[in-house]
Amino acid sequence: MRKLAVLTGGTKGIGRATLAKFAANGFDIATCSRKEADLTVLRKELTEQFKVEVFTCAADLSLPGGAKVFTEYVRGLERPIDVL
Repeated sequence: MRKLAVLTGGTKGIGRATLAKFAANGFDIATCSRKEADLTVLRKELTEQFKVEVFTCAADLSLPGGAKVFTEYVRGLERPIDVL
């Protein structure tokens, strides 16, 4: 099993660049963003380019309960987290 990197806000800017770097080094990815469409594009690109698993969750961390949604999603993966 590959290592897992978990990062919020992975569809744009520094978050996306960071996830791409981890994926390029063989890490599976778990990330969240507000927009499901952006997550779908990210998952497709990273999976095709780096052949890793990309787990995504639509969650708005600026809203009450948003962090809990993402936390529960990651916990539900039942995998050890190597980078947070």
